[in-house]
Amino acid sequence: MSLLTTTSSNSDVERGFLSCVTKSNECLDEAIVMGINAEWFQDLFHQKVWTLILEHRDSDCIDVDVLLAFRDPEDRTQVQFVMEACETSAGFGSFVDALKESYIKNNLRKISLKIQDDLKDNQQSRILIEEIDRELTKLTIENKEDVRSSPEIIDSMWEQLKKRMEQNGMSGIPSGINRLDQKTYGWQPNNLIVIAARTSVGKTAFGCEMALNALKNGKRVLFFSLEMKAEAVMRRLISNLSEVPVGYIIDNTARPEDIAKYQTAMDWMKDRSFWVDDRGNINSAQVRAKARKFARKGLDMIVVDYAQKMRPLDGRIPREQQVAEIAGSMKDIAMELDIPVILLSQLNRSADELNRKPRLSDMRESGALEQDADACLMLWRKNDDPDQTIISLEKQRDGACGDIEVCFKPKIQKFTPRPTLN
Repeated sequence: MSLLTTTSSNSDVERGFLSCVTKSNECLDEAIVMGINAEWFQDLFHQKVWTLILEHRDSDCIDVDVLLAFRDPEDRTQVQFVMEACETSAGFGSFVDALKESYIKNNLRKISLKIQDDLKDNQQSRILIEEIDRELTKLTIENKEDVRSSPEIIDSMWEQLKKRMEQNGMSGIPSGINRLDQKTYGWQPNNLIVIAARTSVGKTAFGCEMALNALKNGKRVLFFSLEMKAEAVMRRLISNLSEVPVGYIIDNTARPEDIAKYQTAMDWMKDRSFWVDDRGNINSAQVRAKARKFARKGLDMIVVDYAQKMRPLDGRIPREQQVAEIAGSMKDIAMELDIPVILLSQLNRSADELNRKPRLSDMRESGALEQDADACLMLWRKNDDPDQTIISLEKQRDGACGDIEVCFKPKIQKFTPRPTLN
């Protein structure tokens, strides 16, 4: 009895929704933007009606065109019953909410049944949890259709270009380093950015600075620290922001104005959407699960410090394949959540040679980092001098490469522009 009631209720909701969109182009446009498709309807006839509405969305008489698309008199009678379900489109919002609720619950039932089938098949719990998490994320993050037509893509592309023109070319999250932003236009959504360096060159400091500049632009950042605790990451951020060396605070040599600046920086950081996961023993599946959890609330960028410290999913396979799996997984996260992922990485020991510019082949333990990355940056120094730090943009899918000269200030963990000599 309850099943029949639920089915009847769903049909009423679907009819009410379809009736509203045929009476108001504004409602129809809103439904299309929301990504409502035929799968949202449980009634097969309603699925066909919705498909025809989309085909005739530019028509002045959608209801008539849909009616004429059916030749069978019984079908036309049923179409009229659908169109006349509402006198006006005033209840559109309520119908949309109910339709979405029905769609989500229907998908949850399918996920539940799949879990039962997988448990019977003795599926590994790790794989099962990963699949469940991915399916749940699809339901909680509003995604557009995977396959889009040429006109839709062109309209979207042009809107992006106009936005970039309005922002002087900047379309992604700024790095805060002007000459780098001129080449990249900021860190782009769905991109994997690999930043590689040898030990003690400033790799973590650079990742922290990228996170900090994203926060300055009102973005929400999740930072995975596999090498140091959250408090150590925060010390770097506060020193960078306040330009007060943490050593001055520790040894009580800071001036009152330094203490004030440090306190102001701490207060500022408290108001930012910034989270740190400092579990050292973490794998790519755990990173993805945590990223999805935060994406449901709102997330704009991820920083992972660093690739070689990440635990492999399968410790039995060769190390090169392990790192390849990590790189591929980080790229998948960027694509799935449509945000930039910054992955820090180490370079091989051969890159330690004095004054030698690192090459992409110096990527430690795997060429997959280079292959999966949309942009690869190398940090290195001339004469082992922090004031002669160079950011070598060695790969970029959608832009030019080149070197950017900066100064690294280790005491405050900050990168500054190299002074120009006349």
